[in-house]
Amino acid sequence: MRNIIKSEDYLSFVNTIECLENEDCIKPVKSSGKNGKNPGLYLKYHIIREKDHDEDLIREIKGLHFWISSERFLKHPEKYLSCRTFIYTLSEFLKIHSDKLETALSENERAYQIWKDEKALDKKNGKDNIRLLKECGVFEKLNTCKTSCISDV
Repeated sequence: MRNIIKSEDYLSFVNTIECLENEDCIKPVKSSGKNGKNPGLYLKYHIIREKDHDEDLIREIKGLHFWISSERFLKHPEKYLSCRTFIYTLSEFLKIHSDKLETALSENERAYQIWKDEKALDKKNGKDNIRLLKECGVFEKLNTCKTSCISDV
């Protein structure tokens, strides 16, 4: 830690460590023992993850459109982070334009309408996206068909 925290003397280093402890950024590993200096510091510290980030993320997940089942993401926020842009974009679309889903569109047209990427639901490039949407219980609500939905009259 001394290499990371640049301080002129040992006492200023101790003050920095104490500030980090008081702000709940780090906590000592008491079983590691102390360094033998005066005042003593523990030999090891755990870095505490930022709690606000987790709380903000949980709040964002809970704020997703109600059609998107978010239980999986609440249990595993890291999974949400891996597809955040995709799911968040869908959620915002549903909040503002869910009425557009009344008209059936091809998967490519719907993908372009929502994500501005016609291949987002493509069998080759978007199969993981389709699986994700099905797991979230929203794929069927997108009102898509495999090819053009306009019938010849």
